[in-house]
Amino acid sequence: MPKEILLLTEPTMAQFLEAGLRGPTPEIKITLLASKDDVTERFAKPLKEARLIAAGTGVILSADQLAALDGPAYNLHPGPPELPGLFPSVFALYQGLEQFGTTVHEMTAEVDRGPIVAVERFDIPKGADRLTLDQLSFASLIGLFNALAEHFTLNDAPLPSVDEHWGERCWTRKDFDELCRLPEGVERSEFERRYRAIGEGPEHALEISLFGHRFVLNNRREKQSVYVAGLSADKDSSA
Repeated sequence: MPKEILLLTEPTMAQFLEAGLRGPTPEIKITLLASKDDVTERFAKPLKEARLIAAGTGVILSADQLAALDGPAYNLHPGPPELPGLFPSVFALYQGLEQFGTTVHEMTAEVDRGPIVAVERFDIPKGADRLTLDQLSFASLIGLFNALAEHFTLNDAPLPSVDEHWGERCWTRKDFDELCRLPEGVERSEFERRYRAIGEGPEHALEISLFGHRFVLNNRREKQSVYVAGLSADKDSSA
């Protein structure tokens, strides 16, 4: 069994994931990594009997870093295999998909392409917006993480792969930014489709350029959703 879990995640996620890991093994050492610098610093030290688990992070590990670990590292992707890449909830809603989910996979140097070891799917409620779907995604991710926590902390064997396959297109920040930019003369149906998928927030608002000026949709909620690689946590909009 590993003696140390390297937990690569955002601070807003860490408390939930750490609690899940300590359930089966209260004494296990957990090292929280939140940034690329944190990873570089930790990987400069011995990694024997350390297992890395990532969730809700934009940090990408190199092939050399992954090879330095005793066994496979795992990532919890906040979307189904059909939607690899960033902001899967956005593209699920924009495409009008009826199901969403969480994917657990071995990490490779190529983002969201490693062997898939677990998938959980759930129906998207009719009329759900991005905030609603991200909250459901958060609950799904935590539940699946907790279900695997015993294996992560007590079992050295790699998780077996399942019969699931990644979608061909890996969505990027560029794809998201393009979706945020409304075309001139946008029809109401397309505006509503994008508004449902993107929502409103300090870093994710619809915009349009008219007569040489850029207009951005103002926030409308007192609290906004902070999206971290597709996950969410409430935060005051003034932050």
